[in-house]
Amino acid sequence: MTRRTLNNFDFLRLAAATAVLLSHQFALQGLPEPVTVIGSWGGIGVLVFFAISGYLVAGSWQRDPHAGRFLWRRALRLWPGLVVAVGLVTFCLGPWVTQLSWRDYFHDAGTWRYLRLLGLWEFQSDLPGVFTHNAHPGSANGSLWTLPLEARCYGVLALLGSLSVWRRPRLMWAFWAALTSWFFFIWSVGYEDMLRMKVQMGVVFATGAMLQWFEAWWLAHRYRLPCVLGLLMAAGLGLGQLDMMVTLGIAISVVWLGTLSTPVLRQCGRFGDFSYGLYIYAFPVQQTFFWLGGASLSLGIGSLVVMTITLALAAVSWHCIEAPALRLKPVHSRTA
Repeated sequence: MTRRTLNNFDFLRLAAATAVLLSHQFALQGLPEPVTVIGSWGGIGVLVFFAISGYLVAGSWQRDPHAGRFLWRRALRLWPGLVVAVGLVTFCLGPWVTQLSWRDYFHDAGTWRYLRLLGLWEFQSDLPGVFTHNAHPGSANGSLWTLPLEARCYGVLALLGSLSVWRRPRLMWAFWAALTSWFFFIWSVGYEDMLRMKVQMGVVFATGAMLQWFEAWWLAHRYRLPCVLGLLMAAGLGLGQLDMMVTLGIAISVVWLGTLSTPVLRQCGRFGDFSYGLYIYAFPVQQTFFWLGGASLSLGIGSLVVMTITLALAAVSWHCIEAPALRLKPVHSRTA
């Protein structure tokens, strides 16, 4: 049995992608997104992704600490599926749903600016003239704003690894403590600021990575970790830091739950990992659904229709694009 089938990470990734989809189903219909005491469904889903990514990607570096091979593996995970998704939206969906003529659409600089997403550095969601009567006009795929940030996290991890920081536990602890302390206690940017959200995701990614590097210790005391989490939550309450509770609580809980091997849940990826495809295709499917008049259906029926279509696209993406690309990963004796 492979490493994939022995844990709950596939289930958690799929749950996170579904939470983002459902949250956007409200927003793209012009309704308030569902919010819990720890944030919106979509916000929580994204933090779950970053916690898992930090933990698993750090493990990839540990098994093969070579910057070139590491970054190539990361590119093979993100880029092939993204190329196809961005290409389909730009050259197939865009010309269909735009109010512009095809000539004007393809001569507009905004159409070609959208392709900058493929550089995984700059986020661009708008395409000229698309979805003009939707609740969020112009936006073709707003979910992709997190991908450049994730790519930056990979880069920082590779840089720190190349500088041998990860071989020095004290430096690792100092880096993580400095980052989290600055974010929670020093930085005063407001909660609605996009930059603050990005830094929060970086903190979650870093926490996931730390849990990977000290995995041997806490796995040996697996059932003490919830106690540590409880102490952190109590400290957050005592310091009036709800944000600290949410950020560290999600990161630690997700990694702890992911490393468990729960019957049924651990089989979630037996047919493939559809979470990435679900994430990158949901938004354009939803925008098209509402452009075609889907708002006339109930929220529940609409969500079911969108989920079915997006899941089918995600399955095709996995089996025809993502999985074949991942088979191109460089082989190394310590790489799982």
